[in-house]
Amino acid sequence: MRRLFRSSLAVGLLALCGCASLVRPADPLAPLTLAFTAPVVEIETRANSGDNAARYALSFLSIHALRGVSPDADRIEELRRSAAASTSYTITQYIPAVGGGTGRVNLIPITQAGMSSGVMTALDVCGLALMRDAASVVKVFCPEGAAERLGPVARQVAAESAASTPLP
Repeated sequence: MRRLFRSSLAVGLLALCGCASLVRPADPLAPLTLAFTAPVVEIETRANSGDNAARYALSFLSIHALRGVSPDADRIEELRRSAAASTSYTITQYIPAVGGGTGRVNLIPITQAGMSSGVMTALDVCGLALMRDAASVVKVFCPEGAAERLGPVARQVAAESAASTPLP
């Protein structure tokens, strides 16, 4: 009996480990990647539909007047506030019946946590450090691999923005 219990427990734990390894962690650089690479129209559309990463990305672009997004303090504040708010939505799941009966539909509520002000501040500093190629700051504030993944495109966005900004 004890041996059967241990075997069952081992199989159950192995199955749980297999499931856990299939979960991909969220990309901490996703909001900056969006800000530096996605078309601004797409970012605005996603921000208007409730995407917190897009709201942050749009606020980052607006703060630094990048990629043609004009700085607007009121809009930035609203985007930051809405990026910090939790977002709720519902998904539907259909479960077919077994043996010819009627299936059923489950409504599953999902709540997506907002971005904390600390995360947004760290992303702000990381984005600036990437644009200015400040390696020592990148090491402290950016996730590992950020300089390789986003450094070149961040510097390109900064250069394009500087070239398109009229001198006083």
